[in-house]
Amino acid sequence: MATSVSLNLNTTSGGGTTFGSGTDVSGYTANQLASLTVKQIANLSTSQVSALSASAFTNLSSPQIQAFTASNLAVLSTEQLTSLSTSQVSALTANQVKAFTTSQVAALTSDQIAAVSGTQLAGFNVSQVQSLSTSQIQSITNSAIKLLTVDQMFGLITSQIAALGTSQLAALQAKQIAAMETTDVAVLSTSQLSALSATQVQALKTAQVAALTTEQAGSLSTAQVAALSSAQVAAIETADLAQLSSNQLQAMAANALKGMSAGQLTSLSTSQVQSLTATQVAALSATQAAGIETADLAVMSSTQLQALSAKAVAGLTTAQVEKLTTGQVAAITSAQIKAIETTDLAKLTTTQVQALSAAGVKGFSTEQVSKLSNDQLKALSTSAVAALSE
Repeated sequence: MATSVSLNLNTTSGGGTTFGSGTDVSGYTANQLASLTVKQIANLSTSQVSALSASAFTNLSSPQIQAFTASNLAVLSTEQLTSLSTSQVSALTANQVKAFTTSQVAALTSDQIAAVSGTQLAGFNVSQVQSLSTSQIQSITNSAIKLLTVDQMFGLITSQIAALGTSQLAALQAKQIAAMETTDVAVLSTSQLSALSATQVQALKTAQVAALTTEQAGSLSTAQVAALSSAQVAAIETADLAQLSSNQLQAMAANALKGMSAGQLTSLSTSQVQSLTATQVAALSATQAAGIETADLAVMSSTQLQALSAKAVAGLTTAQVEKLTTGQVAAITSAQIKAIETTDLAKLTTTQVQALSAAGVKGFSTEQVSKLSNDQLKALSTSAVAALSE
């Protein structure tokens, strides 16, 4: 049966070609189809569109492409759809793009996908986005991918996330990064992860940070570590913390380090504790200081120890105080001495007491002195005794 056009238009409306109610369009050439007006194209039936050859679409202008109804676009065959030029694909409106079936979306060529604008891409529903192959995903331009909606980002399947190029990831907005599922974050390669800017890293939710693998944690740049918030630091698993190098750990902001739990601090290796800067140590709370293992505390430098706040020193356990080296004891400031609990002072050995500096003992309160044993008092150096008498 011949497929005809019933347009209720006069016989000369087709750009010089006579069209009637019985016109068969199945054999239309590119020039003949291009001669139709926008109104005529809009009035084509789905059966007439289906009957057109793929080559007939070649010369259609952008206004003519935009005249196709959603129902007509939905019946385009793979051959017809893939025959559209990149400029014709670019001409499609967001509403037209929504009309494509998932099978049609999956049939689009890489060049056609590259021609899709951000506005068009944002018009896709989640099912359409999920139908894109990994090669199609990689063909999306950076300017387009950054317009994916939060729902679309959340809807991306793991293999699609894993296929994203580093430049594509770098183009994503913070809200798009935050929309990624934890399982998707966990499949990012180290090269993909390294493409994230400080702003993007800051957008990661705590659950996403917790989902990072040890390999991913170890690959973070110092700039990325420096961008972490205290809440994000608190979410890092102890196994991941163990992978941080000295440079990475030193890059962590002091305020962010405040987010570490006592358990996280306990998990740090001796070399990691030794790498902490004075500024970082100064930010430690009493609870955090108490979480440092005695063996790790014993290897902290005098500079590090002096950086501990009075509150942090007050939080040290008796076991920790007992393990302080003579060099560390000698470095204790008067403010820190004053903060040491009397029960902890009573546990200092005579060797440790002997190491106390004259400047340090000036911090002793009357109560602290009264709690020192006779042996401890005898162990004080001459300069220390003199300082007490001042």
